[in-house]
Amino acid sequence: MRTLAELGLTPAQLAEVEQLDAGLVHSWLVATNAARGLERPAGFFLSGVRSGNKPPGLGDEREAQAVELAARWLANAGWLLPTEAELTDALFGPHGRLRAWASDEPLRARMLAVWLELRPAAAELERQRLDDVERYRDARRRARSSVPSIPWPSRVRQQAYASAPASVQGFSSGV
Repeated sequence: MRTLAELGLTPAQLAEVEQLDAGLVHSWLVATNAARGLERPAGFFLSGVRSGNKPPGLGDEREAQAVELAARWLANAGWLLPTEAELTDALFGPHGRLRAWASDEPLRARMLAVWLELRPAAAELERQRLDDVERYRDARRRARSSVPSIPWPSRVRQQAYASAPASVQGFSSGV
């Protein structure tokens, strides 16, 4: 594996790299060593380190897993959140799934794009749910209005309780 000294950096470039995050520098060193056919590995390394982003595919495994879980949550339930503020709070707020990466603007933009992509489905589902509720109410109204009430004569009630003990005969159910 190449080291910083083997990249052929100038003293000014070396001083610049030494001031950066050690994890970021290490990630770009690994990416530079993994890349094949580079004519100028120092240029590739410097442009990556100066970008401030981790190299693709070599990022923090914990972050990748958290992002994957957040994306699954969005697909299963998060798309039902009604506002962008609620989405941001659910993902990046104090109790959010991605709170450790709350300052990662590209990640925020990516999660927002996924949510916006899923929002039409949520709106359609809500519309269908309201339609279902209205159809259910209409069916209940029609069912109630089509069944006539039964006018029970009072003697039928008396005959129904004729064989009952005297204590039950005087009982009225309020019907």
